[in-house]
Amino acid sequence: MKNLPLQFYSEFARREPAVRCPNCGKEAAFADPYIFLKDDSIKSDLHLPRIKTDFGFAVIRFPRVFPWCVENSALSTMTSRLGVLSCRSCPCRRKHKLTWPKDAFYKIEVCRHVLWGWDRTHFISIRDFIASKERDAGNPAIYVFKHDRLPPKLLEVSRRNAVVRAIDQFLQHS
Repeated sequence: MKNLPLQFYSEFARREPAVRCPNCGKEAAFADPYIFLKDDSIKSDLHLPRIKTDFGFAVIRFPRVFPWCVENSALSTMTSRLGVLSCRSCPCRRKHKLTWPKDAFYKIEVCRHVLWGWDRTHFISIRDFIASKERDAGNPAIYVFKHDRLPPKLLEVSRRNAVVRAIDQFLQHS
């Protein structure tokens, strides 16, 4: 079983990924605990505390769950980073170390590959691209993600229907 390369998902790296809630198993959101600003002139969420740092300001998004800590503010990798998990179905809200793609909510194993999306929209874009018979530059799905990073086996005509069906079944039950 192979994981897809992280470069495939670079367009979605700035989004908050959907993860599986450890309490109820349903979809939860993962969010970075801080927003970093170059200066204090940008007025985002005025009610949230801010900290002056060497490089500007840090807005503390979840002060009760994840207070400011210089060690946690260091840039993290895309595969493992600290943040806050907030479930939409149960009261779970806590610190979480994201391990990607292991924590991905929108994830299936198909044709011996793990296929995952950052969120529902991303997963649907992947499905639409795989289902498409025309993959030219005019296809809007091409611009949504790095399609050339998909394993070629998942794009073969003989597997296309199985992959699309597996994604559709997952989406229907999620």
